[in-house]
Amino acid sequence: MYGIAAISQAKVTLEFFQKALMSDIAEALEVGYSKDEIVLFVIDADGPQRAEIIDRLCPDADWQSIRDRGLRPVVRGVAPPWLSDLFQSIIPHLERMRRSVSETGLYPVVIIHDNIPVPLVIEAKDIAPASGDE
Repeated sequence: MYGIAAISQAKVTLEFFQKALMSDIAEALEVGYSKDEIVLFVIDADGPQRAEIIDRLCPDADWQSIRDRGLRPVVRGVAPPWLSDLFQSIIPHLERMRRSVSETGLYPVVIIHDNIPVPLVIEAKDIAPASGDE
């Protein structure tokens, strides 16, 4: 279903963004998301097939300034309901992954790179909502 190269790239991406995604989970819980509502994403912002999604998530982003510094623009966070629904339409088992978070502590993460959506999980069993006291 997913090529070895796509899975390998997705795992590297997940490892790179793991700390930020853990923070995103804590923030989502703080603002009232339930554990089984959380679907995380990391999307490579380049690519015409993603333009509509990226523009909706970050309508005024200046991606070129990021590219000009030699970096690759990436969008990550907790998927809003419309994006979560879109992911579920292309990744049928994502709903099952979401429903199992409470028992497993494994949150689904959709990584999109080179137009291939790869679902992975991130472990966050003991994560608590962000306190804001830092």
